[in-house]
Amino acid sequence: MLEINGRDAREKPPPWRESRVGVVQEMVVRRGEEVIATSLTEIAFGDWDEECTPDPALRR
Repeated sequence: MLEINGRDAREKPPPWRESRVGVVQEMVVRRGEEVIATSLTEIAFGDWDEECTPDPALRR
């Protein structure tokens, strides 16, 4: 992760700590040599089971 909402992701405190449920977070990430701009919307942890189907391979 390189940037969150235009701020360096390495900032202290981290920009993601300011996130709120329902707010769109703009992100810039690096994957190999590729730099990708994307976004995500945070959901409440309790909403996960109701709205999303987690990938079983990601469960520990």
